Amino acid sequence: MLRLPCNYGVSSITKVKNGWHCLAGRKREGIISKHLVHRSLASSSLPIVDDIKTSHVHLNETVPSPVTYVHSSLSEGLISYPRGWAWQQSYLSQRLAALRNQPQNDSNHYVEDHDDDEQHPNHDRLLLFQHEPVYTLGRGADESHITFLQNDDERRHLLSRKVRGPGTARLTFDERASRMINQESNFKSRMTTIVDQMADAACPVLAPDGTPVFRVERGGEVTCHLPGQLVVYPLVNLRQSPFQQDLHWYLRMVEQVIIETLKVYDIEGTRDEEHTGVWVGEGKIAAVGVSSSRWITTHGFAINISPDLSLFDNSLIIPCGIEGRAVTSIERVLKDRSVSNKIPSLQQVATDTVKSFETIFGVHTKSGSVLN
Repeated sequence: MLRLPCNYGVSSITKVKNGWHCLAGRKREGIISKHLVHRSLASSSLPIVDDIKTSHVHLNETVPSPVTYVHSSLSEGLISYPRGWAWQQSYLSQRLAALRNQPQNDSNHYVEDHDDDEQHPNHDRLLLFQHEPVYTLGRGADESHITFLQNDDERRHLLSRKVRGPGTARLTFDERASRMINQESNFKSRMTTIVDQMADAACPVLAPDGTPVFRVERGGEVTCHLPGQLVVYPLVNLRQSPFQQDLHWYLRMVEQVIIETLKVYDIEGTRDEEHTGVWVGEGKIAAVGVSSSRWITTHGFAINISPDLSLFDNSLIIPCGIEGRAVTSIERVLKDRSVSNKIPSLQQVATDTVKSFETIFGVHTKSGSVLN
């Protein structure tokens, strides 16, 4: 067995039988079978899986990769975080229902004739958003990292890992919504209706400037989404080729997508041995926090292009739970080089990110419907 430090850049509700296990609590050690770690990553400091439940899967089963549909809301302007989250959960619910309905001996079957059917549940997807300002806490986040709440025990309690249900700050996908989405007809219309309902969720915890704060099921600590930041949510099946059934491999590949995208603008992004994400010098330029259910990934990464970095100030949050480290952006890096005329638009970075995703993962993409 290989012993790795427990970090919260990845979370999962999937467990390989006799596969991996993570001891509860921050900074404890987890145990993971060697065959789950890609050989090239075995010597690096990797995050391990959090909040595991059992799912029976077979490590050596792979199937051909379907087309990856790219759904962007960038042309529609800003989208609220609950709305983007609801789109993820709706597509995930549809795909999990399709997996449950597949015959046991047909779990690897994929019909390529469905490549042109955008609504087919087997498709991998990339969701591209620019969110309205929001703070989110992942599974590993401590409420103390929301520094503006240090003297507000009542609102901190609403963000607790242990608190669920109405009136809390945890986003929860209603099972009734899941059943409605997975009825047999008018899928897109039903999904839009559910997303509309979920997007109206009230937030009981607000920052001093009115920015909402939510706890969600992704891995990672505390972060901020805001205008000027590209947020990418890949919903991919890690059991399908060309992916690998290994969340740590997936996390490192996502980081490589970001690194390759930054190269387009002559920016050298690097990994940190202790923390997830991508860094330029001492500044974090992109945050990564993923989750998975039955090896279908959700959540993803955020690249800072030209956001208002004051929202990451330590008087508000401890970004990613890391004290003493700054947050940076493409704009700041290029301005420091006196090449502010080369700052790319958010749409340009989105286009380059999709290309990098295709290259790094070896997939092909198609434009999907606009999400709003």
